[in-house]
Amino acid sequence: MRFCAAFFVVVLVVHPAAAQPRSDMDSLEAQAVAAFSAGRAQEAIELLKRLQAGRRASGDRALEARAGWRLATGYRGMGRNADAVAASTKALGLATEAGAHEVAADLLAQLYSLGTYPAPFSTPKRLLDEALRVARLANNPRTLARVYDTRARWLGEIGALDEAIGEINEGLALAQSVSDHALIAGLLSIRSVFVSRSGRLGEALSDAQLAREAATKVGPRAEVQALFTLAQAYAHLSDFDDSARLWTDVIARYRKLGPPIGVALALDSRCHVWYELGRDDLALADAKAAIATYQSLTARPSASLYSRAAMATIRQGQIRDGERWLDEATRRLDGAPGFEQIQTMQQIGMAYLMLADAGAAKAVYTRMLAAGRARNSLEDEWKAQLGLGRAAIAAHAPDVAATHLEIAARTIETLRTTVPAQELRAAYLARRVEAHEWLAAALMTLSTSPTDTFIEAAFNVAERARVRALSDLLAEGRARRATSQVRIAPPRARTRAEIAKTLRPGDALVEYLVGEQDAFGWLLTRNELIGFRLPSPKSLDSDVRLALALIESDDRAALRELGDRLTPALLGPVLSRLPHVRRILFVPDGPLQRLPFAALPIPGSPATYLAQHVISGVVGSGSLLEMLHRPSSARAPLLALSAPGSRLSETTGEVDDALRLLDTAGAARSIGDATEHAVKTGGLINYRVIHIAAHARVNEAVPRDSAVMLAADANDDGELRASEISQIPVDADLVVLAACRTQLGRVLRGEGLLSLARSFMEAGARAVVATLWDVGDRETRVLMRGFYAGVRAGLSPDEALRVAQLQMIRTGGAWASPRVWAGFQVSGEGRRAVFPARAVSPFGWVFAGALITGLIALGAGLSRRSPEGAKAN
Repeated sequence: MRFCAAFFVVVLVVHPAAAQPRSDMDSLEAQAVAAFSAGRAQEAIELLKRLQAGRRASGDRALEARAGWRLATGYRGMGRNADAVAASTKALGLATEAGAHEVAADLLAQLYSLGTYPAPFSTPKRLLDEALRVARLANNPRTLARVYDTRARWLGEIGALDEAIGEINEGLALAQSVSDHALIAGLLSIRSVFVSRSGRLGEALSDAQLAREAATKVGPRAEVQALFTLAQAYAHLSDFDDSARLWTDVIARYRKLGPPIGVALALDSRCHVWYELGRDDLALADAKAAIATYQSLTARPSASLYSRAAMATIRQGQIRDGERWLDEATRRLDGAPGFEQIQTMQQIGMAYLMLADAGAAKAVYTRMLAAGRARNSLEDEWKAQLGLGRAAIAAHAPDVAATHLEIAARTIETLRTTVPAQELRAAYLARRVEAHEWLAAALMTLSTSPTDTFIEAAFNVAERARVRALSDLLAEGRARRATSQVRIAPPRARTRAEIAKTLRPGDALVEYLVGEQDAFGWLLTRNELIGFRLPSPKSLDSDVRLALALIESDDRAALRELGDRLTPALLGPVLSRLPHVRRILFVPDGPLQRLPFAALPIPGSPATYLAQHVISGVVGSGSLLEMLHRPSSARAPLLALSAPGSRLSETTGEVDDALRLLDTAGAARSIGDATEHAVKTGGLINYRVIHIAAHARVNEAVPRDSAVMLAADANDDGELRASEISQIPVDADLVVLAACRTQLGRVLRGEGLLSLARSFMEAGARAVVATLWDVGDRETRVLMRGFYAGVRAGLSPDEALRVAQLQMIRTGGAWASPRVWAGFQVSGEGRRAVFPARAVSPFGWVFAGALITGLIALGAGLSRRSPEGAKAN
């Protein structure tokens, strides 16, 4: 995206004398400013021509020069650069003659922006040094602030980012001293761009948001320019959905308000966002529209537009057209500004990789690395190192690739600390996990046996890819909780040896990494680590979709056939070890995030499911096990929340079952028709188990908008959103979300599912039981009854869930369908019992099992009744 070029801010600042017009000329000037602010550019130009003529007739050269500056600024904003240069040059002569230092300084800065350097100021530095000298003579805060702004843009273009930010800070202090909101918004916007280039993406977003706040006090033109910056900030954080939405708004506003160059710049930027979202057709359409708009204004289209169009075209299989776009991008590269060159080189290199030309890609990325280092940009450097690593893999040099990719991965891990919390950090890192994926692939390629040191190195890289946003959020949430007095160290990835120590005898951790082209798995136990290759990512995605469709249609025979192929591929070396494994902790990735592992058919006769062999659960990473295994301060056994005005016939009974089974001391609490406000203000901190029986609304496009539907009141709308849940302190061993699809959300590479379940993990829950699809009302009650009986008997949550699922399978008929029982899944640290196991004899355990069986059988109607439909959401 083109950054500095985007900030063509049309600053028609009203001179203090114009606040209360003393003449017709002053009134005319104020009308012109108002017309520009309202987007009526042509009307403003005509008014400024009249103003210039009037000032000339008055014989006041200083005022005539100022009118000429305003007119030139208007021309520039409309893209009429030749007219702007002519008007600026003439006005500069008048200002110099009249000793009008304020106007002269502004005109010198404007001539730099127009790419014109009048004698004797033949270079940008000499021109801008003169502008600063003259501005200091004028001693006007606004003039000085505008000159600092322009100098900062030049420093940013030559890669002197720290100096540029320093100049912006000088200008910002001056603008704030006179409460000039237009200048404040513009300076914050350009600072957002430069701190973003420095890798400080959290600061960039903050500046963009502050710029928008300032712009709302100015007018529509300032607002659209601030929105432009905000869209860029979201794009840099890889929040492309929000960025595309903002660009669409910006384009519509520029088409209404003008100037046309704004439309071209916004189309240019949105083209890149569409490509990242995989919308090649829209990316090409925006590229062509942007180029046409630039050319109609006799402006230079960005070189990166051509390279992005090349990538989109090649990705669509139109190789010859893609090569033509690529040739044009290469031809325009040398004439592009510094930052644009970096972006264009990255895209040219990627296009060469798509064309399988590793040598050409290496040459481009080598040049990009040198340029990035010259600019002192960590963002540029990791991207170039990633490109060099990928080029080395394409050239069949995995050892060289590993060196480059290790540098890229470590740089990304450094940059992660600059990104704000919540989804923004996850979205930013999700787009950068590819460096870890390619590094793991290179290491796995270097391995010569399933257990060598390269396998271990690849596993450790996979963990580094995961211990990122969720780990940070867990640490932040823990620090927020008033009951936690422990100082939280920044999360770090644990090594194979450290994670192995958290596993118990009989535990197996199976971790997956699904990249762009390859997928791998690792089996970790206390004593061994084995790596194995998975089917291709596309094949995995197809098989998971098929498995879910077969479960939905209850086609158990076809599911078993799929299992003959899929299960050995997913379990790898675990399959032959099942008789010796008690529990499998899955660390899923990519499409495997949606797979109910408990329902994997195990090949053989008779047909069985994985749940019939082992306990299973999912966790975000092996490194999280240590973080989640912490002592609880909660005292009350249970908080049960039920849906307001519930149409769920079994919800009340579901809550009653939980109370009856868990509340032996009368300390539990039940809230029917629970309000959102009561939950947020009353807190969830003192309960070991939190059970929520309610409707849920899942928004996979905007996960933070997913919500548990509670009662509304005067304070809140009743929708307890994911973004709010993560801010409520929770210290529960277990949260049960007995609602539909609470385990689902947007899948982010390396981060997992951004779901309601994850939000409760962020808030502090150690384990969450949630659902992968729509679940039936009565079957939920039946399963929960057996589950809580097991929890109260001292079973861990993952084992209690398995026992309840096994009883449904044994009940037979429709109750044995995976669609009925496999949608429930334990995530997090589900291995630790919530309530201590009572000292019981073997006969007592038999009795407990019989009790669970009887409770489930009672709910199932002794197999004579079928499960009912899913909960309405």
